[in-house]
Formats: sequence, structure tokens, C-alpha cells
Amino acid sequence: MLKLENVGKIYQTASNLAVGIRKVNIDFSIGEFVAITGESGSGKSTLLNILSGIDSYEEGEMYVSGEETSYFSTDDLEEYRNKYVGFIFQNYNIIDSYTVLENVEASLLFINLSKEERRAKALELIKRVGLSKRLHTKASKLSGGEKQRVVIARALAKDPPIIAADEPTGNLDSKTSKEIIDLIYEVSKDKLVLIVTHDFNEVKDYATRLVRIYDGEIKEDKILKEVEKSDLPNLFDTPKTKMKMKDNIFLSIKDLLSSPKRFIFYTLVFLILSILVTSSLAFYRYLEIDSMYDSLVSYNYFRYRDERRIVIGKNNKEAFSESELNEFKNSQFVKFVVENDYFIDSTYGNYYSIENPYDDSSFIYNITLFTMCKDYIAENDLTGGRLPENDNEVVISVTSDMLNDDYDDALDYLDKKLKNVYKTTTEEYKVVGVIDVTSSNIYSSTIYLNTNKFEKFKKEYYFSEFLSTMFRSSSNNLFYEYFINYEISPDLNDDEFAFKGRTAYEVEDLNNRYSPFLSEYGTLTVSNYYSKLDLDLKLNKDKNIIESSDSPYYFIILLSESNYNKIVDTYDDIYQISVFLDNVFDLERFKNRIDESKYSYIVPSEANYTIDGLERVVSAVYITFVSMFLFAVFFITYAVLLNSVRSRKEDVEILRTIGAKKENITRLFASQMIFSTIISFILTIIIYFILRLTATSQMFKDVLKAVNIFDFMTILIILIVMVILLNVMFSKRAFKKTIKKSLEAK
Repeated sequence: MLKLENVGKIYQTASNLAVGIRKVNIDFSIGEFVAITGESGSGKSTLLNILSGIDSYEEGEMYVSGEETSYFSTDDLEEYRNKYVGFIFQNYNIIDSYTVLENVEASLLFINLSKEERRAKALELIKRVGLSKRLHTKASKLSGGEKQRVVIARALAKDPPIIAADEPTGNLDSKTSKEIIDLIYEVSKDKLVLIVTHDFNEVKDYATRLVRIYDGEIKEDKILKEVEKSDLPNLFDTPKTKMKMKDNIFLSIKDLLSSPKRFIFYTLVFLILSILVTSSLAFYRYLEIDSMYDSLVSYNYFRYRDERRIVIGKNNKEAFSESELNEFKNSQFVKFVVENDYFIDSTYGNYYSIENPYDDSSFIYNITLFTMCKDYIAENDLTGGRLPENDNEVVISVTSDMLNDDYDDALDYLDKKLKNVYKTTTEEYKVVGVIDVTSSNIYSSTIYLNTNKFEKFKKEYYFSEFLSTMFRSSSNNLFYEYFINYEISPDLNDDEFAFKGRTAYEVEDLNNRYSPFLSEYGTLTVSNYYSKLDLDLKLNKDKNIIESSDSPYYFIILLSESNYNKIVDTYDDIYQISVFLDNVFDLERFKNRIDESKYSYIVPSEANYTIDGLERVVSAVYITFVSMFLFAVFFITYAVLLNSVRSRKEDVEILRTIGAKKENITRLFASQMIFSTIISFILTIIIYFILRLTATSQMFKDVLKAVNIFDFMTILIILIVMVILLNVMFSKRAFKKTIKKSLEAK
């Protein structure tokens, strides 16, 4: 039974309150054909809207199969409409861009039927309402009577116990009106039919009951014919209707493609969004890579801040010639010159005494490597001990933070053994000499090696940290790696390279990461901040080598001897030097002798800023700017799409009346936007590669080349996140009002 007890509905307008219905008490049963009549504005449509779950009520209670509905959530009302009610409207509320078959099938998507079952049932109903010949005709091409027949078929598709018809013949001529009323009667004999009409004569031959409304109240409730009545089935105990995900996606794509203009509009909007996101990331990558090549490495951070040190580079960023180097080496006031001084300002992790490997108090932090030769320190510079004579002997400078309960004096470090002196080696070293600097403001300890060992470490450091390695496949995909070492492999040809890793997992990981090189040639570019070396090579997977897990490097690139020597040749070029003076008091006089038109210099002990810090600030500012830009683009996209979504409001509400739930509408928007986004993303990639092939500006080419395949995946993720956020916002708007208010606002 469908029952109202003291139900009232009040509408609020801009200026006052209006009563829809008041204190209505009435019930209905299956088998009745109820005509609801009354003057315009009397409340008859309001009554029907409440009974069918399209509108809400403020007073009283409505019962459906004994269930109170005043506490129903939006989801509960959707479930009620889906299971109990089939709608027939005066203005049809048909989706014009769908065909006859698609309109009828749409209501069957929201119940658990297979595709074959949906198609068979839709065809049967279309035949029953006499539209078999118009099966694939778009609804916009139908006459009024044909549209109403489609709506009747759609209303019956779910076999609901209630048919709610609001002035179904209001827009039809008298002949067609009679045909429609005949059809409603014929197809709904075993249901409860609630039909609102302004002309009772249209339904008098079929109505079993007359309900007359005046001024929001029932003035007449008259039984016209005695019929066999039955209670409404209790459908709330049946499983909730749930649309399958694939059906939801199918509906979304079909809905989008049924309106080519909307599809093209969505695609263009998301194409612009995709291009903007891609451009932002490409430019950021370009700046990142460009700064990697153009910055002087020692400018990044001056850890070794000896007051006698001056860092010098050429203004044109070219290598020093032999004569230029000799000019500084032989200059007055100069004690010695360190060529390619980048290693001086680098630290090498934590180093600890081998006697106390698990005692944090024995850690020596911020070690700086320095060569052990007469130019750097002499025997009389030592606080205790001697200069190293063998490769496994070292001298260390002891800072105040190295003193603790185990080492209360610098001399306590004498004869101690160290390991991990350089992060890529596990060799042990004996401390044979110490320099006490605890009374100075030096905060970084220095380890002094003999010249032979130092030169070995210096070259390893150059390979693993100063060089950057960039892989570019023949299709111009980019991959960047750092902390790589290089070795000669006699098994490799000049057009090949291979990987050497610590574990099988690491080697396999590298194979996957550089998969483009498994089947095609690529370019391995080695850069040392000042120059680039391009080698056209192909990865030879069969010649990869797996080492033991205690191998010092993460992985090594194996090269032929010829290619290895080409990289070593870049090591010999001198781009930056550190000049150490005999005396700090000579600093100003020496600076006055530097030709500033040819050289730039900086004194680390006087520097109160670092370019690395500046780069981080610039990077942060750029990221902030891009974030704000994309944030603005997001809301511009929302505003642009909003009008399109508003134009879809009627279709969305029609889908709600035939059983679509909030999750279905949410997925509808999401699927359409994601589909359009993917199409736009593919178009962006096509445009990107076309521009790369046709660009004439070198800078433009470099910007485009800065984006790699992983960046494109990042771009796609950013776009999808934006789409999901847009979808959430649109879905909230779609369910902000009741169906009645939304349809009235169309």
C-alpha cells in the first residue's frame, strides 16, 4: 500500500511561502487507475511528485509497503524510484541525443540485467508501443506522440508496480491523446496508475478512482469502479539495484559520443589543459637540466673554507690552457694550485673507528678528502705522528666535535683504524698522524691520503659524482642517472655498453628502466658541467655482470676501451681551480692581480651565500608559480566546463528519474572526462613529437627534449587528479536540488 498521513508541502519563493498540499490523508493499492484532477496550481502535481519520490515533504508521513519514508536519504529515494516508479511526463523528459532503443535501454542499465536481456526486453516494449520501425531514430526526430510512446516503454522497462503520469497528453492533439491513454491503460492493468490530468474526460473510461484537489487539499476522493486491489510488493527487502561498472562506462561513452559537439568541446578543453601542464613541466625540466650543465660545481657549496683559498674559473666557461695554469702556479704569493677542485667541497658520509664500529660516539662526520703531499701539509704541520708512507695510511685533522668520552684529545686518534674512508670502498686505513684544529672555527674534518691513493679516489669521484649520465633512446626518450662509475670491458664493441651491478635484482631493474635500449640504439651523454660527450651505443644485455652484494658501487657502466678513454679525456680538461696562497695577508694583493675581464673568482671563506641555495630558491619560486598557475587553470577549466555541465542538467535529471543513483552520475561525469582527457593526452603527445621534429629554435628543441616518458606519466596523473576533483564538484552540483527543482530550473 502507498499511504499518506497528514502530509504537507510548503514552497519558499523569493517573497513568500506557498502551500503545495496540506494535511493530505490518502492511500492507494495495486490495480487502481487513479485520476488526479484540479485547477492549475491546486497541488495535484505536487501530490504526484511526493508519491513518486521526485519531491520531498515537510509534514506528516508517507508509507511504502509499511516503510516510513520521512527518514529516507537521497540514496533511499533513488532506490525507491528505481524499484517502484515508472515516470511519464507531459514534456516527455526524453534524451534527444539518444535513439529510441537507447532511451528505453538506458533505464535497464540501472538494474541487474545482462546486455542480451536488456536488448531483448527493450525490443519487446518498443514493439508493444508500436515503434519497431523507429528503433534507431534519434528522439529529437520523433513526433510528440512517438516521444510519449518511447517514454511509456521506458517507464515499463523495469516493470515497476507504480506508473506516475503527469499530464501525459498535455502537448498532444486529441487523437494522439486518446491513443496514449489507451496505451497506458493497456500496458499497466496490473499496476497502480497515478495520472494527473486537467481534463478528466480523457480518462473517464479507464479511471477506477477520482481524486480532486483544490487549494492543496483533497476535496473529493471517489471510487468510480470496483476493481480487485492488492498491496504493493515489499521491494526494500530485495537486494539493492547496482549498475555494473562496465555498463556505467558503456553508458558514459555512449552518452558522450551521442553528442559529437560536446565530445569535441570536452576534448579541446582538456587538450588545452594537457598542453599547459606539459609545457610547465617541460620548462621546469629544461631549467633543471640547463642549470646542471652551466653551474660551477664548487659554487654549489664551499665546505673547505680555508682563508688562503681562492676559487677561479674562466668567464667563457672554457678549459684552462697549460700556459694559463702555469700563470697561476708561478704567480707571486701562490703556494699551490688544485686543478678541478670540485672534490674539495664534497663530503663522504660517516667514517668510524674499526675498533668501535657500533658506537656512535666514534663517528667522524663531514670528512673532506685531500691529497697527502708536501704542497698541502708538511711534517711540522702535524700535532703528532708522521706523514703517511703507504696507501693504507692516513693523516686526519681532528675537530672539536670529534672529541668525546672515548677521544678526549686529538692524539687519541693515533694508530686507530678507519674504514669507509671513501664511500665506495671497504678498505681499512691506519691513522699515522693527526692535526689538532679543535681551537679553530673549522667544522669539517679532513683526511689526508698519499698522492697515489688520492688520485685513484679523485678519478672515481669524478666518474660517480661530478659526471652526470643521460640516456636518450633513438625515439628521444630521456633517462638520467648519477653516481655511476665506468669500467673497461674487453668483451664489448665500440657500439655497445653493459651494466655491472651488485645483485641480480639491480641488474634486472636497470634492464627494465632502460628497456628502450634492449631493441634500439640510443645516445649515452656524459656531462661534466662544462662539456658534453655523446656516445651512440646499444645496451648488450647478454654481457651484463652481476657482482657480490658487497661491491662498492650501486652499478657500473661497462664500455669498450676506446669509449672509456674518451670519458677519461674529459677528466683531464681543467675548468676550475683553487689557488692556495702562502699567507692569508697576501689575499687582497693577489686578487688585485686577477684579470677580471678573463676570470671570475670567489673566496670561500668570505662567501655568505651559495648559488646552490639560490637555485633552490629559484626552483621553489618556479614550483610555487607553476602550482598557482595550474590552480588558476583548474578553476578556469571548471568555469568553462560548468556551462556544458549545466546544459546536461536535464539529461542528468532524466537519468535520475529512470533509476540513476548519485554514484552512477558521478561515474558518468568521471568516465566522460577521463575518456576525453586520455584522447587529449594522446593528442598532446602527437603534437609534442610533431613539434620536436619540426622545431627550428634550438632552445625550443631543448625544452621539448627535456620531457621523458616518466614525465608524461606524471602529466597524465596530474590531469586525472584534476578531472577527479572537477567531477566531485560537478556531482555535488547535480545533487544539490531535488529532481523536481532541477527539472523546473532547466
